[in-house]
Amino acid sequence: MSVPLDRADLLPSVLGEAVTIGRERGLAVADWFDGTGLTPDEVVGPTPPPVSLRQVHTVLRRAARALCGTPVGLLLGSQDMIASFGVLGLALRACTTLGEALALGVELHRSAGSLLEVTTEPCPPGIALVLHERHPDPELLALLCEEAVGSILVLARSLLGRSWSPVRIELGYPPPAYARRVEHLAGCPVLFDAPGHRIVVTADDLLRRLPTPHQATREVAAAAARRLMDHDDPTSGTVVAVERMLTAGLPNPPSMREIAVRLHLTERTLRRRLDEAGVGFAELRDRVRERYATSLLRESVLGVAEVGLRVGFSDGREFRRAYVRWTGMPPSRRRTER
Repeated sequence: MSVPLDRADLLPSVLGEAVTIGRERGLAVADWFDGTGLTPDEVVGPTPPPVSLRQVHTVLRRAARALCGTPVGLLLGSQDMIASFGVLGLALRACTTLGEALALGVELHRSAGSLLEVTTEPCPPGIALVLHERHPDPELLALLCEEAVGSILVLARSLLGRSWSPVRIELGYPPPAYARRVEHLAGCPVLFDAPGHRIVVTADDLLRRLPTPHQATREVAAAAARRLMDHDDPTSGTVVAVERMLTAGLPNPPSMREIAVRLHLTERTLRRRLDEAGVGFAELRDRVRERYATSLLRESVLGVAEVGLRVGFSDGREFRRAYVRWTGMPPSRRRTER
């Protein structure tokens, strides 16, 4: 999935953790930030600035190269739960059941600086947490997935106990050299070269009660997490939320009605908010498709027809016509700009 690379709307939590790990190993972490407009001290400071996906990916690629042979994603995802999740962690600890905590975490994970999109889908014997890339970056795929898996496991075990494990974990890339460390951390079967990236949880686990439920704390902390996501601008927050859901749903993005239900809005209210932001739902859906298609054309080796399939077009000719309408040029020309 793809988002604007230069929009500074992410919290730099993972960058701060990377700096801490690099400094513990005596590495020149300042070099990782060269040309990004950021410094290591900024991202570990008391009031870190919002950062863009381009900045995050640039720093993490350099960190991964400097820590070559190290399971960087696992190290990043296994940090202290309170430090990693911030105010969202407080909200999750105050939930009544694991299912409630996971649902709230899926809704608000970006408030904790999450670098992947997370959705859910039915999956016997329960549900699967599904991880989606926001922007194609093959060099970082394993790191980002393992950071997310590690974070989710740390969170769940802080709520249910250190012995808890999911049913299985599926990762859509070949097993790395440290695959056994991934399996050891997971405490369950880990399937590599899978069709996607999923963490499968049983229905019984979703019903398990948590040790510290507190409704008032949950509501206050969740409201604070929503403000972090919306940047005090509910209109733009709605647009960003709709974009995320459309992108996470590719190649078959959800309808306006489905998104309204997920946002706990009526379809009429959602339409009004989008109108206030100056964008229609169909325009927003096309924008999401164009961004992701452009990313794939520039940064992958997929054929034009396959790119069309990834953004929801079963007919390659329909995709070419749509891409010309969106950008004024055919997809083959965009590919030459690689």
